[in-house]
Amino acid sequence: MACPTSVSAANRTEHYSQPIKVMSYNIHFGVGAEGYNLRRTAKVIRQSQADIIGLQEVDVHYSERSHYEDQVRRLARNLHMHYAYAPIYDFAPTDGSKNRRQSGVAVLSRYPILASHSHLQTRLSTEEPNPSPKQLPGFLETVIQVDDKPVTVYNAHLDYRDDRRIREIQVSEMMKIMAKRPDTQFVLGDFNAAPGQLELAPLFKDYRNTLGSCQHDCYTFPADHPKWQLDYVMVTPQVEVIKASAVPEDKASDHRPVLATVRVPV
Repeated sequence: MACPTSVSAANRTEHYSQPIKVMSYNIHFGVGAEGYNLRRTAKVIRQSQADIIGLQEVDVHYSERSHYEDQVRRLARNLHMHYAYAPIYDFAPTDGSKNRRQSGVAVLSRYPILASHSHLQTRLSTEEPNPSPKQLPGFLETVIQVDDKPVTVYNAHLDYRDDRRIREIQVSEMMKIMAKRPDTQFVLGDFNAAPGQLELAPLFKDYRNTLGSCQHDCYTFPADHPKWQLDYVMVTPQVEVIKASAVPEDKASDHRPVLATVRVPV
C-alpha cells in the first residue's frame, strides 16, 4: 500500500521536476530465500522502474558468497545505469587473483552522476571477531544531475548491533557531513533502527521519512514476514513526496526495498 503525502497546490508548479522514483535496497549480496541470484536482484529493480537506487551489502570480487562477481558493474550494465561504489571493506586479492576483494554500498542512477565521494564513519567491523570502533569508509555521497539541477544523494549502512551507541556516533557524523551541502538531498540506507529509536532523532528533525505514517504495510525487515522499518528514503523538506511504500518482494533479499516517488525543485 502506497503512502501518499498531501501537497499544497502552490507546490504543484513548473518549478518542480518530473516525478522521480527513488529506492533504497539492502540486496544481501544477491542472496535471497532461494540462494544466490543477482539476476533476480536486477529484476526487482527493473520492475520498480526506480531512477535512483541506493544499494547496501554489495560485493565486488569479494568471496564465494557472491561468486566473486563485480556486482555493481553487472547491475549497472544490466540496468543501463550510471553507478558509484564505496567499499567499506577492501582486502588484498587471494588465490592468484588480481582483483581486490571489496564489500560496501553503491548508487545506481538513470541520471548522470557528476561526482562521488566515500566518507569515513565510525564502525565496528563485521570482518573481525572482537572489533573495536574505528574509522572506515563507506558513507557514500553522490551528486546527480536531475533536470539540470544537482541533487546530493547519500547512502548509508549503519551498525546492526542492539547497542545503539555506534549508530548514535554514525548519525552525528552523517549530520555534520550533510550540513556542508545546503542543496536538495536524498538520504538512503539501511539504518538498522526503527523510526522511533533515539539515535535517528537528528535525521528525523531535519529530513522527512518518505514512508510517513505507514505502519505494517511499509515494514522492510525481515523480507518474508516484515516487522520493522529499517530501510529509508529520506529527503530534505523542499522535496515533494508523491507516494512511498515498501516493495512487496520477499525472495531476492532478507530486506524489502523502499520506493518513493518524489519531485525536486528545479
